[in-house]
Amino acid sequence: MVKSSEIIVMEILEFIQKEGGHPGTWYVGITDDPRRRLFDEHQVHYQDDAWIYRAAASEDEARRVEVYFLARGLTEGAGKRLQDPCTVYAYRKSIRTQP
Repeated sequence: MVKSSEIIVMEILEFIQKEGGHPGTWYVGITDDPRRRLFDEHQVHYQDDAWIYRAAASEDEARRVEVYFLARGLTEGAGKRLQDPCTVYAYRKSIRTQP
């Protein structure tokens, strides 16, 4: 289900508050394939790590969410520019995850 940037921000904020951790221990990004990015590229463990993703209405909406969280201290990697990155994802970093 596609959502506006405001709703996505609220849902991710609630998730981060529930899971805990300093903002700097969280990673945020946008992608066109969240499962590949989270579980294959970042090596997030499906059951043991804290992760979330939400489909945005457009690339602009997804970028607004990403910028919001980056301004609040979450980190990001230097990923390649994607064609249609309309999904926002976040995960709490651990010793096994890759930026």
